[in-house]
Amino acid sequence: MGLEQLKIDLSDTDFDSSRVQFFLTLHRNDYEIKHINNVSFQSMDILLPVKLNPKTTVKLSFYSGDLNFFIKGMVQTCLLEFKQHDQPHDSHLYRVKILFYPENGELNQIFFMAVRKYLDKFDAQFPLE
Repeated sequence: MGLEQLKIDLSDTDFDSSRVQFFLTLHRNDYEIKHINNVSFQSMDILLPVKLNPKTTVKLSFYSGDLNFFIKGMVQTCLLEFKQHDQPHDSHLYRVKILFYPENGELNQIFFMAVRKYLDKFDAQFPLE
């Protein structure tokens, strides 16, 4: 499926937060991405409850009712963001920066657009009138 076809599919995708999910997969373990700090065509910065080693390859997945795909990336950094003091000691959150692999090609752009559309909930048509 080419970029133009995915753009059309993405524009028609239902971004109801109860149906859209982003996951990071590492060693067959899925971690739902609930806290996205930043995203670009090349990387994303998220908070996760698990510590990841730099240079580790991960899979980033987008699921909605009618469009599902994944890209691969590499953990660039993983730093302890904060400890949740009213929770057990294992309830830390780590700020993880993930670089998207260039080999993903156009899917990096599609992933970026999916995240932005989900975060921004902005559906204006261009050019603005």
